[in-house]
Amino acid sequence: MRSGRSAIVGLAVGLVLAAGCGSCGATGSGDGGTQDAGPPANAGGGHLGVVEGTIRLADGAELPRYKPEQLGRRPGQPALPADCLPALESDLEPVSRTPEGLLDGVMVAATGDVDAFERELPTYQPQVRDVRIERCRLTPRLVVAVRGDTLRVTNTGDYPFLPTMGDSPFLRALTRGQHRDFALDQGGVRSLGCGFAAPCGRTEIVVVYHPVFAVTDATGHFRMENVPVGDHLVFHAWHPLFEEATATADVREGEVAHVELVMRPAPPRPTAPPPTPNPAGVDLPTGDPAQRVDAHVAAPAATPAATPTATP
Repeated sequence: MRSGRSAIVGLAVGLVLAAGCGSCGATGSGDGGTQDAGPPANAGGGHLGVVEGTIRLADGAELPRYKPEQLGRRPGQPALPADCLPALESDLEPVSRTPEGLLDGVMVAATGDVDAFERELPTYQPQVRDVRIERCRLTPRLVVAVRGDTLRVTNTGDYPFLPTMGDSPFLRALTRGQHRDFALDQGGVRSLGCGFAAPCGRTEIVVVYHPVFAVTDATGHFRMENVPVGDHLVFHAWHPLFEEATATADVREGEVAHVELVMRPAPPRPTAPPPTPNPAGVDLPTGDPAQRVDAHVAAPAATPAATPTATP
């Protein structure tokens, strides 16, 4: 294997890590089970195997948490409808831990030799990845997609939320049953949130370059099908609140390989400075919807250059 090129396999994790956590958000633990790439249109003649595994929290480690402001919560927000759940402590923990110490809501992706791995990849047809605003919360809280997919955000409640993602230049309110599509035409990590008024939590959107990935389910397990065969394939476990973990496995055609990965919380990152508003009271583009939410609150008309309070 040419290890110098294997990390550029047109996939995922090197790209994810390069994107950093400046635009990271929360994930979909407990919000619908294991996510995988879905069945390809056809296997494309590739030699494929299956990988099953678990992701475990390191001994002695505590689950990392988000701060309330990282979910867009601010003083003075409008009251939410009665059918909205009140803010819960569990909202701050996007990854949950089973009694056995396994982690729910963590992405796993595979890399291998750039030529051999890519040659065996199954044919893939772009898909629509659904996120819902249910009882005033985004669900699931982690979505992994392939470049070329579409993200569809649907509001199932009565409150008119305004979803925004990454550096999206405009907001449009969604009433009950309405949806908005985002084209996932670039790889990387972006956060989905809601702007202007009430927060709806955060969903982390990870866009990778091939469909060999999965997300751990409520039991901390994952199953990854259509994995190109090869020796010493690397499996990467990733979440913005954790350090990346890796494990290797040999994948054989028609067989099931097993891996276990152990993750540790990432060290705290420096707090980014608040965005600087322009004279119209609108922030410059950032990757963090929690920052955009505050900076989009226009300054009073009499003092248009006033600086609104921004979430760090």
